[in-house]
Amino acid sequence: MNKYIIRVILIYLTLIVSQGLAQDNWEYRSNYEIIFSTTEDIDFKIKPKFWFNGMINDIYSSDVEIGVDKKLNKWLSVSPYYRHIVLFKENDKLTEYRPQVDVTVNQKVRDISFQSRNRLEYRIRESNNSFRYRNKLTIKLPDIFDKGFRLSLSEEPFFDCKKREIDKNRVYANFSFPLKNNFTIDLFYILEHAKKDDNWNYVNVFGTTLKYRI
Repeated sequence: MNKYIIRVILIYLTLIVSQGLAQDNWEYRSNYEIIFSTTEDIDFKIKPKFWFNGMINDIYSSDVEIGVDKKLNKWLSVSPYYRHIVLFKENDKLTEYRPQVDVTVNQKVRDISFQSRNRLEYRIRESNNSFRYRNKLTIKLPDIFDKGFRLSLSEEPFFDCKKREIDKNRVYANFSFPLKNNFTIDLFYILEHAKKDDNWNYVNVFGTTLKYRI
């Protein structure tokens, strides 16, 4: 059963990557995460992020998320966060204030983990305030070589509650592996497509997330 699921996932991933490589637009996203466990069931997190057009030559977004993950039981958690975003457009800066809350459901079938993260965010911007709902479904494959190396695949549609439509979608492939001294690094690829003026624009994203647990 596990081998069948893994084969289907790898075929799906190959199709997605093939579609992405046909596009010309590329970005690099550099993410960081500092984790402090206040209790066994509560993690306090700070997540700075820096996003670039091209490959580290033109920053267009800088933001930070601050919040907590609260595990209610082995399959359910809730995570209130605040995200402060600064967008750089030509000679101007645009700021977005974004309170958000996640409700995450976790299940496991043999060695394969399934996660559904449901996020409701309120986007406070200078010209337009709106709610948005995001559902990120993630499949985590078994550890590779029993060393903590792990591949996960996700898809995340974005639903604009004001427009009442899905106007963005992301497909993720993430490879995570542990380092020494409580560090973990993630290497990820995202195929992102967003709707603008009734047209869908595609972008390939390569990125890294460096995590440190205090």
